[in-house]
Amino acid sequence: MICERNPERSRGTATTRGKGGKSRERNGKRRGEVVQSEITRLASRYPEFHAPEAFAGQLHRERLRSRRTGVPFVVVACRPRRPDNGIAPEAVYDALAHSIDGIVRETDVKGMLVEDGLLSVAALLYNTRRSGVDRLLNHVHERLRSHFAPETAPKVHTAVWTYPEEEQSGAASGESEEAGAEAVVSAPGEGNDPDFRGDEDLELRHCGRTSPMPLWKRTLDLVVASAALVLLSPLFLAISLLIKATSPGPILFRQIRVGYLGKPFVCFKFRTMHPNADVSRHREYFEQLVRGARGSGEADTDSAMVKLDNENPEIIPCGRFLRSTALDELPQLFNVIRGEMSLVGPRPPIPYEVVTYDLWHEGRFDAVPGMTGLWQVSGKNRLSFREMVRLDIRYARCRSFFLDCLILLRTPKAIWDQVTQ
Repeated sequence: MICERNPERSRGTATTRGKGGKSRERNGKRRGEVVQSEITRLASRYPEFHAPEAFAGQLHRERLRSRRTGVPFVVVACRPRRPDNGIAPEAVYDALAHSIDGIVRETDVKGMLVEDGLLSVAALLYNTRRSGVDRLLNHVHERLRSHFAPETAPKVHTAVWTYPEEEQSGAASGESEEAGAEAVVSAPGEGNDPDFRGDEDLELRHCGRTSPMPLWKRTLDLVVASAALVLLSPLFLAISLLIKATSPGPILFRQIRVGYLGKPFVCFKFRTMHPNADVSRHREYFEQLVRGARGSGEADTDSAMVKLDNENPEIIPCGRFLRSTALDELPQLFNVIRGEMSLVGPRPPIPYEVVTYDLWHEGRFDAVPGMTGLWQVSGKNRLSFREMVRLDIRYARCRSFFLDCLILLRTPKAIWDQVTQ
């Protein structure tokens, strides 16, 4: 038997869904208006508290300074968990702002954060580790006790972010409720409140950073990489046959590299070395470069990053040609298609290289890694490791469509200079 669908019932379901979608949209708009109204009220009542955008800029600058100096900082954000006991949220926000204002130092920064449509009163505590937050939280608890009757004291959700990230331990590593304090403290990403998350979300959403892959950049990558894969397919075939004819083993070399925000991915290259090649020499050389960049250890100069190909017995007969012309990196077009890499960006390092990084070196991970980049067209092997990192960080902060196009146009000449050196 064929069962016919009831058109009236279907129309009613669609109408219900449409009403539900419009209702959610209205609720979201109303919620945003309420948050904006509260931001305006707090800004007029507590002018020393930065508005969300200004506070995000302060966080971004502090994060960059911390990377360079290694000095840690903590961000504490407090908000009412939910309206309860008939207490107006405005009263809770006033109590939180007043308590934070009365405890932070002059060097600290006070402001507001908006996370998933929820407003929090926040403080950036300079040169402070997670253990140093207890005094501020205890002051907030005491303020709530004195401002509200014990039986009506509101519950407050407090999120704590640290940079650089520390291991959580003790009471700060979970969600707990102090007796009589009526305040809930949760570590980043933990606890049962889904509205607050941890360090990664703070960096991405509150430190003024752009998205990892703007639409113009992703579009450029897909168009150029797709066209290149089609046009260069005969070259792919020729290189594959050459590798097979000169060395036993696979054609492609798959290697774990570190990409955007330090996330690992599998990077593709044409194989230019014998299978199971010894990389200890390269590892020792890179460690020497980093020590030289610090001005410590046996290497007391920040020397240029030269290739070791001419002295490497592990390279196959056609490997030096492929490496000097960068033809071995053509399979990374597949990484570009998959979104793991971009045409332009910092070169993705090997995990054992990242282990030796200083904190500020991690600024390279603020951009999606690329097949070519500002370092490659600015001198490459004539530059030191420190200069390479600075160029990569500069690109991560200043990327644009024009800059990407300029780097792509300058890449062939950079490769030619590398071949003729």
